[in-house]
Amino acid sequence: MRKLVKLLFPMALAASVAYVVRGLLDERAPRRELTGDGPILGSLDTWPPVPRKTAV
Repeated sequence: MRKLVKLLFPMALAASVAYVVRGLLDERAPRRELTGDGPILGSLDTWPPVPRKTAV
């Protein structure tokens, strides 16, 4: 019985950590598919334009 508990406890712990990490990654993922009809919020397409140095 002890061996079974020693085996199941780390497996349950790893599964719960994987569940939490998966939830965090899903929360940060884009909310829609990349269809090409507009930029995704947070993508490089939505960054403001960078001012360029003028040639001297």
